[in-house]
Amino acid sequence: MNITPIEALCPSFGDLFDLKREMRSFANMSAFEPASFSSVGEKMSIRVGGASVDGSFFSTLQSSPALGRAIEPTDDQPGHNHVVVISHPLWQSMFGGSNHVLGKTLRLNGSSYQIIGVMPPAFAYPHETDFPPGVLGDIGRTDVWVPLALSPRQKADRDNFYANVIARLRPGVSIQGAQAEMSTLMVQLDLLHKGDLRGWGA
Repeated sequence: MNITPIEALCPSFGDLFDLKREMRSFANMSAFEPASFSSVGEKMSIRVGGASVDGSFFSTLQSSPALGRAIEPTDDQPGHNHVVVISHPLWQSMFGGSNHVLGKTLRLNGSSYQIIGVMPPAFAYPHETDFPPGVLGDIGRTDVWVPLALSPRQKADRDNFYANVIARLRPGVSIQGAQAEMSTLMVQLDLLHKGDLRGWGA
């Protein structure tokens, strides 16, 4: 059996937050984690695909809810993170498209979240095709977004490479320019990794 070596990994959260502080090529950089939730609303109980996202996720994508507001940095803190943005299809199926959905409670994996926003019909990022089969469960689409709310220890973690990251280039910056800056910064950050975790670039 041929085994293909791993050639690409996500960054660690420790590296991500250093990159966010040092980068000049990107207007914004955001982290998220795909997930599958057991969801209980007013009319039904279902499994839904979702994502835990940081406070700049929606602004990085330059996407705003059709109703209510997006997850913001103030929501992305442990203890302040029980808010949720829902998709347009979920709003229609679970809440009948009611304009009074904001402030209602949605239970996800046994915890209560207050609905703060509804995304436009076309918004469904991250998509099923962005990840290995089964990551978003059997649903195959994203219907809920909750805050990532990392602890200080998680933000400093350099041992686990699982931070899914999106970024938006600053106007006038080329891919080549951003690549050069990322490569330079990652040489410095690689020295902060444990010996057997070194050797990764950007």
